[in-house]
Amino acid sequence: MKRNIIALALCAILFGCSSEKKTKSADTALINVEKEAAQTELVSKVIKTADMRFKVKDAVKTKLQISKIVADLEGTIVESTIQSTTIDQERVAYSVDSLQETTVFKAEGVIIARIPPAYLNIFSDLVTATAEQVDSARMQASNQSIEYLRNSLKTKIREDALNEAKNDAAKGSKSAEEIIAMKDGIVDRKINSMDVNERTKLSTVTLSFYQDKGVRKVIMANDDLRDNRPAFFNRLGLGLNSGWQMFKEFLLFVAHSWVFILIALIGFVSYKYFRSKQTQA
Repeated sequence: MKRNIIALALCAILFGCSSEKKTKSADTALINVEKEAAQTELVSKVIKTADMRFKVKDAVKTKLQISKIVADLEGTIVESTIQSTTIDQERVAYSVDSLQETTVFKAEGVIIARIPPAYLNIFSDLVTATAEQVDSARMQASNQSIEYLRNSLKTKIREDALNEAKNDAAKGSKSAEEIIAMKDGIVDRKINSMDVNERTKLSTVTLSFYQDKGVRKVIMANDDLRDNRPAFFNRLGLGLNSGWQMFKEFLLFVAHSWVFILIALIGFVSYKYFRSKQTQA
């Protein structure tokens, strides 16, 4: 009985020591994180975005001008679209073998550019100079400094926890799946930090522009075969000549076939003669 009591007392003492060590370990980790947070410099991470919609005189020329402005300001274009929509179209005769095609159309475009934040105001001014009318313009700045710091600290905590998990895995208390899940979490947070850095270095600007209805006139070849025929008198002369050629060919045919024609004529006369004899009889 005494032995059992002594054994229970020893277990209680060991459990208490173990719990105390775990508590101290957790407290130490928390203190280390707080110290690191206090010592970490809060880096400015401001993400700027802008969008603008405006009317231009020529959508295609405006697209070329904006592309040049982006290149001059060390930016890059991630998307560029020009779309022309036909509203009405008509074709009328322009000459004997050509047509005039008149088209009423409208054109609009979208450009998404990445610009260094330091040049964002200059870029906005240069784009505004190409517009005839600005319908809307907006610029936003989102401060991600705190979120970036929080993500960095959590990544550090996960890395420390991963190192401890690897040691536990060597002892058999952590499975490979748990370690892989922890690694995936660290990768996701690092990718998020890289994304914030990338969006901080280059601001995203969305430009939507359009032009008033335009009229385009084009002289094109007449593809209707009936309208490409020669003039009436030319065709009349060609018809007479063709008829004369056919008549001469007929005469040649008769000349080549005179024997058959003679036989047919003799046969016809003989038939008439015998027929008349039979009628008289």
